[in-house]
Amino acid sequence: MTPDEISLMVMDAVRDHTMNTTRSQQAASYLLGPSDLGSCREYIRLMILETERDDMPDPKWAAFIGTHLGDALETAVSGDDRVVGTQVPIQAELPSGRRTAGTADLLFADGVGDYKAKDGLETIKREGPSFTHLVQINIYLLGAIQMGLVPEDATWSLIYYDRSGRDPKPHVVQGVLDLDLINQMESRLDDVEYAVIHDEPASKDEPETFCRIACPFWSKCWQGKSDATGLIEDEGAILAIKNYRAGVDLIKEGERLKDESKARLTGVTGSTGEYVVRWVNVGPTEIKGFTRQGFTRLDVRPVRRTKK
Repeated sequence: MTPDEISLMVMDAVRDHTMNTTRSQQAASYLLGPSDLGSCREYIRLMILETERDDMPDPKWAAFIGTHLGDALETAVSGDDRVVGTQVPIQAELPSGRRTAGTADLLFADGVGDYKAKDGLETIKREGPSFTHLVQINIYLLGAIQMGLVPEDATWSLIYYDRSGRDPKPHVVQGVLDLDLINQMESRLDDVEYAVIHDEPASKDEPETFCRIACPFWSKCWQGKSDATGLIEDEGAILAIKNYRAGVDLIKEGERLKDESKARLTGVTGSTGEYVVRWVNVGPTEIKGFTRQGFTRLDVRPVRRTKK
């Protein structure tokens, strides 16, 4: 096989596998579950109307990696005595009388948990879970309480992990049952039902940049309507811009902190027990076209611990 043939074979396999997951098959059948009920109202309306989906020319690598890492994580923790079950079917009756069903990733004696994959965890640490994630996990907790699987004062846990592997420690957000949030979600469902009955579009609750990547109905909502040169109003894009700017400012702050500390450490060498401090002389370096002068570099690093 040629390199191109192998590459296309892998892409096709990932695409087919992604479309055949339980979650994708549920979506293909236009079944709405807890993970959908807090999502964009226009997406829900188009699901109810069983609208034809856009073609998926590219494999959804993020979804593929996230799904398989989630499966591996469930297997990894399943032997822990504190985990009562994994992939636990949940049925819930909402305050309005609507019923929904889904599958919680983890069941503890005192709550439910669900894995969420992210490419980096800094944004979720700063901003917290999305409305969609909060709705999903609260529905799981409501159903688990109604089914007698957990006590009424049980907690939910959203377990965010970095699929890139840069951050080794998952970020966990916890809470108790929030019926106000569920009522807010049901109010949005009322909006969707009104839009369906009156043949009107519903509200778009996600930015176009998100929809272009993640929504199977993107062309039905946004194609031909984007304006790359206009005012940016999408909340997700605005948040990303703010976070990027905050990152730049943190880099500047870190550089200033390093410079101030470097001046204070002139001539200081040794160990604090936690960090080793030394000054390293770097000789001149010949680089094509010029010579970089030698200099002295401050080196501060954690003490290397010997394994016992």
